[in-house]
Amino acid sequence: MNTKRTYSIAAFAALAGVTPRALRHYDRLGLLTPTRSNTGYRRYVERDLEVLEEIIALKFIGVPLKQIAGILSRPNGRSRTCSAHNVRHSRPGAASWRERSTP
Repeated sequence: MNTKRTYSIAAFAALAGVTPRALRHYDRLGLLTPTRSNTGYRRYVERDLEVLEEIIALKFIGVPLKQIAGILSRPNGRSRTCSAHNVRHSRPGAASWRERSTP
């Protein structure tokens, strides 16, 4: 029997360290689209946590949500980590920020 563990929005938010409101926002933007239960509730799986980690990492380095949507929708020809790395290093002002943040 192939069953995946699923999480409610509250349980997933607690697991990921974000708010349910943020998860709903990412769902509205199409960044993180969970499956729906028969009653219409959002149900998250382990793969959603991986995607959310990528969203959070890209947000942390200053990538706008619209650009994150483009990165996540790329074909699997390149790894997402590679894409995130390239965005961080090609972003205007990234070098000056790194210089300011280095002691």
